[in-house]
Amino acid sequence: MDVLAYGMVTALGGDAATSCAGARAGLVRSRVLDHFRLRSGVTGEEEPVIGHPVVLLTQGFEGEARLLRLIHGAMADMATQAGSAGLDIANAPIYLSQPSPDRIHTAQALIADESVRAIRAAGRDAPQDPRRAFALATQLVRRAAALARWSHVPELAHLSQSGNAGGIEALRAAAIDLASGRCQRAIVIGADSLLDAPTLNWLQVCARLKCDAVPSGLQPGEAACALLLSQAEPAAAQGRIAKSAVSQEEATLESGRMSQGIGLSRALAEADAGTPDQVPWLLSDHSGETYRASELGHAVVRLRAQSSRYAAPVIEYPAIAFGDTGAASALVSVIWALRAFARGYAPAASALVAATSEGALRSALTVQSVARKAGA
Repeated sequence: MDVLAYGMVTALGGDAATSCAGARAGLVRSRVLDHFRLRSGVTGEEEPVIGHPVVLLTQGFEGEARLLRLIHGAMADMATQAGSAGLDIANAPIYLSQPSPDRIHTAQALIADESVRAIRAAGRDAPQDPRRAFALATQLVRRAAALARWSHVPELAHLSQSGNAGGIEALRAAAIDLASGRCQRAIVIGADSLLDAPTLNWLQVCARLKCDAVPSGLQPGEAACALLLSQAEPAAAQGRIAKSAVSQEEATLESGRMSQGIGLSRALAEADAGTPDQVPWLLSDHSGETYRASELGHAVVRLRAQSSRYAAPVIEYPAIAFGDTGAASALVSVIWALRAFARGYAPAASALVAATSEGALRSALTVQSVARKAGA
C-alpha cells in the first residue's frame, strides 16, 4: 500500500515538514497550560501542568471543536501536497482514528481514592451508541473538509475509537477496501487531544499526568495526521506500508497490572518486514509512563529471543517532541519515518511502528522508503 501524500499538525508546526524538521532539530514547544492547574502532592502548593498544544489552531477551543480544528489542519496540509503532485482526492473515502468519548470513564482501577472512584463511577453516562458515534464523526470530517476548502463532501468509511492503536486499525481497514477494489484511493486520518479539561482531569485522578507526585507520568499533547493511500500507484509513492498486524494484551493499563509485552511483541513480530541483516528502527508511542516502559522493554526482550537483529535496535520516541498524541500517535510515527526517508536522515530503509492502547489492542506496521526518480 503506497503513501501518495500526507499532512500533519503538531505543537511544532502547522504542516508535516515543519513539525518533523523541528523534531529533528531537537525543538520542543511545550508550555504551561493556562486552563488547568492542580495541587502538588509533594509540596501542597499549586503546580503548573506542562503540555504540547497546537496553539494557533486550538487555543480557546474545547472538546469536539478542538478535534475539528486539528483535523482541518491536517486535511489542508495533505490536500496541498496532493494538489501539488496532481493527485485527485475527490473519490477517496476517509478512515478515521479518534478518541472514544467514553475514555475518561476508563482505567477506574488506577484511581487510588475510593471516594473519587465511586463518584466518577456514579456519574458515568451510558456508552455512546456506535451508530450515533459514526454519524457524529461523519459530521466532524465533513465540517473539517469545508474548513479546509475541499471542493467535495467526503465519505466516512470507517471509524476507530481504539486509542493509540487505532491509527493502524484504520490503516488496515483502508488496505482491505483498496485491495478489494471498493476504492482506488483512501484517506486515513488520526486526531486526538489530551488537552481538554475533562481529559486532563481524568489523567490526573488516574495518576497518569506528569507532575511532582507522578514524575513518570505523560505530558499531554495533541495532533492530527492525514495520509493519502493507494494500492497501485508506485510511481507517485512517498513511502510504502509493507505489513501491519494487531494483537491483544491481557494485562492492560486499565487492569492495573504491569504488561510483560506479550501482545505488543506478537504484533511487532508479525508486522516486521525488515531484512535479516537490518538493525530494526523502532518508533514507539511510549510517552514516559512506567506501564508503557515495562511493556516496551519486555517486548524488545521477547523479540531479541526470537532474532539477533533486536540485540541493539534503534528506538525513537516522537512523544519527546510532540507530547502524548493518543489516537493520532501511530500516524505521527508513520509521517516521522516518511519525512526521515525524504530528507535522508533515516537510520534504516524501513521503520517499525509500535502502538499501545489503554485497552487490549496492540498494533504495529512497517513503513518503507521507496526509490525516487532524480529531481522528484
